Amino acid sequence: MNKDENLDHDFLSLRAEEAEDRTFMGGMRLGARARLFVLTGLFALGAAAGLFVFADTRLSDALDNADGASRMAALAGQVELGVAKARGTEKAFLLAKDTALADVFQTHLTSVSVALERLARIPAAARQRKHMDTIRDGLAQYDEQFKKLVTSEKELGLKDDSGLSRELRNVTEDLQAKFSTAGYGNLAGQISRINQEGQETLLSGYKKGVEEIQKRYKTLIIFLKETKIPAKRKETLQTLLKQHETYLLAMINARFNLADETRQFDDLLSYLAPSINAIVGYSDRLSRGAAKDLIFMRTVSRAAIGGGLGRGLLFLVGGGLVVFPSLVSTPRGPGPRAGRVVRGRA
Repeated sequence: MNKDENLDHDFLSLRAEEAEDRTFMGGMRLGARARLFVLTGLFALGAAAGLFVFADTRLSDALDNADGASRMAALAGQVELGVAKARGTEKAFLLAKDTALADVFQTHLTSVSVALERLARIPAAARQRKHMDTIRDGLAQYDEQFKKLVTSEKELGLKDDSGLSRELRNVTEDLQAKFSTAGYGNLAGQISRINQEGQETLLSGYKKGVEEIQKRYKTLIIFLKETKIPAKRKETLQTLLKQHETYLLAMINARFNLADETRQFDDLLSYLAPSINAIVGYSDRLSRGAAKDLIFMRTVSRAAIGGGLGRGLLFLVGGGLVVFPSLVSTPRGPGPRAGRVVRGRA
């Protein structure tokens, strides 16, 4: 009997099947299974890399925002501090009348201007440009007003005995000498009395003493007219007396004009205050928001990186469990196959 005929049965499948039909994953070729495993690994790595890039990008943005907010807060503080220092220098000048403080005042304003220029270059500060323009305008007026104050003080020359103060001193010495030479030493004493009252009025800040000074000048002028001093010498004394009055009253008027101008400083600072407060407040809010975003993104980036690595490992392990056994499993024997039962022939 032929052996092949013994293998032909209707109810049993005794022929050996191909290996690819008897291994795990059925009829898929080994090369295809290997490619599937490689593709699974690449997909897992790509997913992990994508999450890493996403987290890194968002974290970098959060760091940039935090850095910009920090720089803006520092510059806003520099603006606020510079204006405060300029205000303090102005007050010190009004008390000491020291014109050397003008350089200190200018240094503070320059510091504020530099801070505003740097602030304008920060993208996050774009919304505050209107306030920055307001501050620049107010500082320009503040600087101009302070320069007027310093110039007027230099013209008075009370601190260093220059300007009007020196002119008044020269006229005083000349008048007193000529009054004494003419035999009217009491008039020289009156000039000293007028100078003293003038100094008191300048220091007091009140104009009450001006009327008394003007009365003394009138009394002197009338008395000088009635004296028997030679006409030419009398005319010289009258000219000097008039110069003395002009210089002293000019100094008093200049000082009170300065007092009026110093009150404008308060108006300028009131004009600047809302814009300064707006920039400082905005920078504080921006810093707090950037700090919160940075903390959040650090948490997200850790979760994304950890999750990405976890997913990658899961893909690799899962793909390996599915594909790898099919590459190494041995062929399995054919299983029973349902068939039609045929009675054998005797």
